[in-house]
Amino acid sequence: MMIVPWAGIVTAEWDQNQGQVDICNSTKLESKMTGSQQKYRLLHFLMISTVVLVYLSGPSPSLGAEAYRFKRMWPTMKQPWYFVQPNDTAVDGEGNVYVADGGNGRIQKFTADGSFITKWGEFGVGAVAVDNNGDVYAADRSRGRILKFTADGSFIAHWGQEGTGDGEFDSPAGIAVDANGDIFVLDTWNNRIQKFTPDGSFITKWGSEGSGDGEFNLPGGIAVDANGDVYVADAHNNGIQKFTSDGSFITKWGNMGIAPGQFWYPSHNLGTDPCNPWESFEEKGPGGLGISCSTA
Repeated sequence: MMIVPWAGIVTAEWDQNQGQVDICNSTKLESKMTGSQQKYRLLHFLMISTVVLVYLSGPSPSLGAEAYRFKRMWPTMKQPWYFVQPNDTAVDGEGNVYVADGGNGRIQKFTADGSFITKWGEFGVGAVAVDNNGDVYAADRSRGRILKFTADGSFIAHWGQEGTGDGEFDSPAGIAVDANGDIFVLDTWNNRIQKFTPDGSFITKWGSEGSGDGEFNLPGGIAVDANGDVYVADAHNNGIQKFTSDGSFITKWGNMGIAPGQFWYPSHNLGTDPCNPWESFEEKGPGGLGISCSTA
């Protein structure tokens, strides 16, 4: 019950049938109520008033400072801005970002701040890489092949098919390019690495199924450092293996767990400083293995 100058004494009643609060003139209402009914209505109104007062006494979203504020979405582009199962990313020499938009079967290109540039493709892209000339390579998992494009998405060449022979692939899930332009393909279901020239000519291969040195169990990420050494995220062996550019085994580390230096199916983007790779492997995101060398 409250007093409103222009309405006299009023009371509030919750209308269970209409799902709303009715504000009524009490001089007409209370004359029809018994003493117990008036006490019930007063108690009911006080409960509602208490809830309203608690709400009003709190910080106003429009007046008080917010603890967290939305800044911006990345990327910034016209709808639809979203991806479906983005598997991998790569960055060219100008800082542009290429996203392997796997579920949509395409590559999308953005500026470093997320502004949309272009997109292309209708294939099962599982990984993406960019060479020093700005050409873009994509691993087509659904057809077992590698595709090469210009920076704006114009088709250049492709090679490979499904199979187990040289230059054949079974669900290639990773791709990396060294400083010479040679291509390293993570041939996941064949548990091996294949190396090619920039035009797709086969150079060498290494790896087989297993848990020993130079053996893999569904590897999920690959990267090449500034010295040409190759790093492989050996997903189901829960470790990282390091090789020379021709496939000679150097070392490996890691086992299953959540402690530092342990991994849980490392098939994600792992970032490292190749100048000191032992200290900086860290899980970053889905789909590949990315390396950059800090000169600072």
